[in-house]
Amino acid sequence: MSIVNFGRYEIRRELGRGAMGLVYEAFDPVEDTEVALKVMAVNPGASPDSKKRQLERFQREARALKSLSHPNVVHVLDAGEVEGRHFFSMELIRGTNLRDRLQFQGPLSVPEIIRLALDLCGALEHIHAAGVVHRDVKPDNIMLMPDGSAKLMDFGIAQIITEASSAPPGGFQGSPAYMSPEQVAGLGVDYRTDIYSLAITIYEAATGRRAVEGDSIPVITHRVVHEYPPAPVGLPPFLQGILMRALQKDPGHRYQSAAIMAEDVRNGRMPSAPAPRPSYSPPERTYLGVEPEPQMPDYPAGPTLASSGQFSPFTATSAAGVPTVSEFVLPSTQQAEQRKEGCRMHPAVASATRCAQCGHPMCYTCTLEVPGRGVICRTCAFGPR
Repeated sequence: MSIVNFGRYEIRRELGRGAMGLVYEAFDPVEDTEVALKVMAVNPGASPDSKKRQLERFQREARALKSLSHPNVVHVLDAGEVEGRHFFSMELIRGTNLRDRLQFQGPLSVPEIIRLALDLCGALEHIHAAGVVHRDVKPDNIMLMPDGSAKLMDFGIAQIITEASSAPPGGFQGSPAYMSPEQVAGLGVDYRTDIYSLAITIYEAATGRRAVEGDSIPVITHRVVHEYPPAPVGLPPFLQGILMRALQKDPGHRYQSAAIMAEDVRNGRMPSAPAPRPSYSPPERTYLGVEPEPQMPDYPAGPTLASSGQFSPFTATSAAGVPTVSEFVLPSTQQAEQRKEGCRMHPAVASATRCAQCGHPMCYTCTLEVPGRGVICRTCAFGPR
């Protein structure tokens, strides 16, 4: 098989894309290890100010991650620039994100919730001690490992406390349903905003539904600032109390550190602060079939890494003018045919390999390594044997 090179790295396949750039599975021959390689992609039509902001955001993520070393935080291995294209490499995580885990299996059990809360409190305690506020804690940015542990990732809008916020004037970045009231209001944030977002995330993991629902961004942001959801059903009273304390609108009434919150979870202790009275009830429905949350507009993705090893602008765009899924295909006829067929669960995403059990093509986000069963899709992993 031909090799696509990016600096010293050997690109194997595209793993995903986002507002910040493209992520590839790659091999680092110097360290003899597989890595996830994130390469910044800038829309060729973006204004100079937009390009500058995106570069600052990309570099901020790399700086934030390089200062961290914790088992529950994704680890950055290297960062640099190749022919003017900025990148950083991270440990390659073989797991599934919390969003997909909920969609395929439903809410987590109480023991799973306790472990998730302790892992993420540990991650937040570490990053906060390093002067980093994540600002985007949500199910999409939490990876669940085969051993059941959790890793916090995607520090694209993280803020280093010693630096000024880079949020655009008059706007904000992130997913409104997971943002703290002070974030939505455009006020200054500190470590307690992550504690609020963590509680929102755990609430969803425990109930299978979002704590803040709405059919538009204005409805969601109004509820974030002014309304409280009911205590999550199905959890022990002490966990209900812990989450509701972390969801207080006033940061001064929340847990003042992730370590204090973890101590209450670990000891099964009811917090002393009274729980707020709920203002509304989210619709009673399971996680499956929930409509996607309205998202704040963000920077469009940029150029892709073509099979020739060179960057080139997008040639395919959607009806709205937004670049479509990359056509990055390694030079292999069999793989090219699989990618044309598309992933079984995400037809719009080109597949990279086939499930060892059912034979259907699957994209990276649907790929799981299960001991004794090989590399299989989530449908087979989570479905009946």
